[in-house]
Amino acid sequence: MKYLIFNHITNLCKLVGYRNLQFVSSCKTCSIKWYYLYSLQGFFENLDQFVTSWYLDPILWFALIGVIIFVMATLGCIGALRENTCLLKTYITVLCLMLILEIGGGVALYIFRGQIEEFVANRIDDVAITNYRDNADFQDIIDGFQTGLKCCGVNGYDDWNMNVYFNCTTLVGRYNPEACAVPFSCCVPDPADTTDVINTQCGYGVRAEDQRRSLSDQIYEQGCISAVKAWLSTNVVVVAVSAGAILLVQILGFGFATSLNSDIRRQIASSASSARPP
Repeated sequence: MKYLIFNHITNLCKLVGYRNLQFVSSCKTCSIKWYYLYSLQGFFENLDQFVTSWYLDPILWFALIGVIIFVMATLGCIGALRENTCLLKTYITVLCLMLILEIGGGVALYIFRGQIEEFVANRIDDVAITNYRDNADFQDIIDGFQTGLKCCGVNGYDDWNMNVYFNCTTLVGRYNPEACAVPFSCCVPDPADTTDVINTQCGYGVRAEDQRRSLSDQIYEQGCISAVKAWLSTNVVVVAVSAGAILLVQILGFGFATSLNSDIRRQIASSASSARPP
């Protein structure tokens, strides 16, 4: 029954797979090229400052993961269609390594979560806060992040003092209306305002000494690192179920591929023994 189900799936792959294999490959290549070109502008310009080593470059990892998934899918599909044990063994080995790396990576993230959190917070401070006004796309992403999580700054609203435009003491800040301010995305929405017009000046001067008593009514005081941790704690079931579902799919694929490979080898051995002269 198992073999029939797998054979049915692979027959469907045969009907559509070979015909579209070249098209899918072309799309993959075009997607990687498009992503690379897009990464040269907009928000991704600032990744050069955030990424201190080539192996931390997310663009490289996205491309690498895409290539691995494409190669694995091709090996598994062709190996099942052609009943090629060599391709199936390669597919099983790579999938097993991926499972080990994913589980090991999850354990490592949990063990070193403190160091990782500190590294990310420091790098975001240096890049996101400092370069907020230097890139419009980067600015939009930060504003969306702060608005969505209802947070301000990385560790708190005072992080914005590191930005030359929002700083309270530098010469630039001293003669700038944004001195001692925060971005508008830090502002608490006014319940009396029923319009869709965004008040981009709502954060002006809120960090000045005479305004700090009423901060909680004007801006979000929680840092975004704390907001992310709170979101993960609130949605831990969703995150765990999603991660478990991904692992389950991979484990099922590993099991099916292993079982199919064993069936093919058994049939080959049976055919070889029956072909021997009595």
